Amino acid sequence: TIGSAIAVTVLALTTLLAFGKPLPSLHEFVFFAFAYATAKFAVAAVPGGAIIVVQPLLEMYFGFTPEMAGLMQAIYMLFD
Repeated sequence: TIGSAIAVTVLALTTLLAFGKPLPSLHEFVFFAFAYATAKFAVAAVPGGAIIVVQPLLEMYFGFTPEMAGLMQAIYMLFD
């Protein structure tokens, strides 16, 4: 799950840049990281479950749109 945590974080920041949105502040990122770490316990053995649990967090903390979340989910599923 460490690889998944790194991949989702890098993919989220890359998606923000690709859509022309600013990177989150350190404050926003710390709150996202804490929420993401606690949410990861719910999907320990579910293949592809991490991205499904993370999407609401991305919308809440980083301002993701449904298009951004869909793109990120498709890329994550390809790598998973």
